[in-house]
Amino acid sequence: MKLTRIEIDRFRNIDRFSGDIGDGIVVFKGPNEAGKSSLLAAILFALFEDPKSSAQRLEEARKWNRDSLYHVALAFENNGQTYLLEKDFENKTILLRNETAGESWKDKNKVNARLTEIIGFFSRDVFISTACVFQDELNAIHSGQKELRVLLEEKVAGKEESAVEPLLRLLDKKQSDLKRGLDRPAPANPGQIRKVMDELDGLTQRKDEIAGRVREHHEARGRVHEVSSELNRTAKQLEIKRQALDKSKLYVREKEKLETLNKALEKADADLEKLHQADQAITVLTANLDTKRKELKTREDNLEKSRKAAKIRTERQALQKVLEDKRDVLTRARQIRKTADDVKNRLAEHPAIAEESFRAVLRAENERAALEKAVGEGAMHLQVSFKTQVPYAIETENGLVSEGEGTAGQTVEGAARRKIRLDLKDIAEVQVTAEDQTLEDRLRELEEKKRFLQKMLKQHRCQSVVDMEQAKARRDDLGRDLDTKETELKILLGTETLESLTTQVVELETRLEEVSAVFEEAQAFALSEEDLADQERETEGLLKQVQELDGSIRENQGILKSFDKAQLEKEKKDLALQIFKAETVLDDLKAFEASGEEVLHKEDDVTSLEQKLSDLKVEQETLRRILAEDRYGQEDVAELEERIEFLERNAERLTMRLRAYEIIGEVLEEARQNVLSGISGTVDERIGAYIAQITDKKYDRVRLSRDDFSLDVFSREKGDWVNSDTRELSAGARDQLYLAARLALVDVVAAGNPLPLILDDPFVHFDSLRRENTRDLLKEVAQRHQIILLTCHDAYDEWADQIIRVESAAS
Repeated sequence: MKLTRIEIDRFRNIDRFSGDIGDGIVVFKGPNEAGKSSLLAAILFALFEDPKSSAQRLEEARKWNRDSLYHVALAFENNGQTYLLEKDFENKTILLRNETAGESWKDKNKVNARLTEIIGFFSRDVFISTACVFQDELNAIHSGQKELRVLLEEKVAGKEESAVEPLLRLLDKKQSDLKRGLDRPAPANPGQIRKVMDELDGLTQRKDEIAGRVREHHEARGRVHEVSSELNRTAKQLEIKRQALDKSKLYVREKEKLETLNKALEKADADLEKLHQADQAITVLTANLDTKRKELKTREDNLEKSRKAAKIRTERQALQKVLEDKRDVLTRARQIRKTADDVKNRLAEHPAIAEESFRAVLRAENERAALEKAVGEGAMHLQVSFKTQVPYAIETENGLVSEGEGTAGQTVEGAARRKIRLDLKDIAEVQVTAEDQTLEDRLRELEEKKRFLQKMLKQHRCQSVVDMEQAKARRDDLGRDLDTKETELKILLGTETLESLTTQVVELETRLEEVSAVFEEAQAFALSEEDLADQERETEGLLKQVQELDGSIRENQGILKSFDKAQLEKEKKDLALQIFKAETVLDDLKAFEASGEEVLHKEDDVTSLEQKLSDLKVEQETLRRILAEDRYGQEDVAELEERIEFLERNAERLTMRLRAYEIIGEVLEEARQNVLSGISGTVDERIGAYIAQITDKKYDRVRLSRDDFSLDVFSREKGDWVNSDTRELSAGARDQLYLAARLALVDVVAAGNPLPLILDDPFVHFDSLRRENTRDLLKEVAQRHQIILLTCHDAYDEWADQIIRVESAAS
């Protein structure tokens, strides 16, 4: 069975609540009085209460400010089927519906029968004992109010009232009451059987006596006289005993009064002593406080000086850092400025070449090259191939081209633009002249271009166009270097100038000298950060002492204000007078001194005498009646016999009752043993496994007694078994062992049925490590059983698969 949803209207302190419930560990969290216990009660009412019942507990669950009763609904799953259970306590209706199969039941008996099939049993007490673990149970174990074995037996029995042990004790008391006085002489307060037997013996004896007196009537007159005398003696004894009893009771009362007065006097003395001690304490504390305040003032002054010195030191260090940075910037700026000046000087050594002049030179050079190429293409070409050896000379307008001794097969070539002269020594001379006017114009233009180039190169002190191009490139590079340095200087200085930066450095040096001078004066109080922190902690500690002393003074002043010394002294005098009077009364009653037990004995004596006097009066009256009738009749004997017969039947009935009690005790003891012996031996192993997981295997072996439900655990430290109900096991360990046993018994009682387990904050006495181990254990248990944990703590948030906040549901 797994709960999936709960809906509540007007139940106890819950106005309205509805929420889905998931798998695993579901934490219902909220502050105390928020409604967590009401949620649990609502679940139990939904499962087990009859809306038509007139039980007072149903009325007590009514929300205080509502005229109508409440409505509770549970949705749950079981074996793959979904159910809805609704109970309307106002309209006294009940409904169980199988949502999966579409079946519904409204009759109480049918609903209970179906729920019994689903849960495995249908008893509120059995469900609570099986599936619920409350903080109160562990508190009872933790505080020693209940032994662990007794609590376990109550849970297995189904409810506390049906536990075998208290019932056996009750039966034993009833048997003792019945049998009292049967095995020894009659006590002061005999049991019912002994009373009947005593009365029966007395009546039998009296019947025999009356029967004899019928025959011996004349002896009755003498007996009347004896009874009358004994009656007078008993009355006198009774009066004496009564007076003595009254005096003894008065003595006891006066003694108790004296004890009360003495205690009051002791309290008055104690209160006066408190006043005296408080007055003395104030004097001592005030002196100590003055000393501590002076010391604190001195420490605070020194601390303030130390803080000031630290502040000045920090300021000096900051100034030093700023000055170093400013000096560094100034140095770098001066270096950049010097480099820029050097570049300017080098730039002055290289005359500027105008871009237009440079471009004109380049154009002229290109045109010269084009003209030379054009002139070259229009020139004459000479090729002479010698067939025989002959001396020769070849000239052009540019001079001698070649001369020498030509040989057969040799070829000589030459080129000219205007004329060629070929001189074959001693053989012939050949001259060739060109008359192309265009070539002449190009040659003239070429000469002009060459003269222009020579003029421009000479003007700029360059040997060639390449030299001029290189000179311009060098000057351009120097210009770019100068721009770079000036840009770098501008970026470095920002809005500053070299002059303003120099001024700032001078001002910072002056300020640093001033601060250093001030620091020299405060250096005696300059401390390291660690020493300053120590001094601050010591000052804070001294301040705390001053505050504590001041608090102690106020506390003692409060004591002085809470008592009135004059009233206490007056009360002391009044008490002393009352004690004197009480002691005087006790002295007068000294002869009747008695303890409380002795007074009870005297009361028993008076009661016995009163009974004896009553019996004598009855006997006297009987004798007078007999004498008045002048004889005993047979009817008197018959009356006594009838009474004796009644007493015999009564004695037989009481004897049968005693035997019934004995049989019931035997049956209960046998049933108890059957329950204990019926628990599987695997429970010991389950408990051992659970407690081992909780305690990190400090305890891992457990044995459960089949005689009285006591639990023993094996202690590795002691090397022996330890009983869980002794002080050898810590209170926390007993709590954890109880939880492990309850979880193991759930597996046995539920017999595989996945019941929802409800835990009411049972881990308050667990330490942090074992609480974490318990969380891991519950995560495993939650695979088999849905776990609902009620708590007011945030510590279980990380346990939860789902958190339901109760404060939003309670009004």
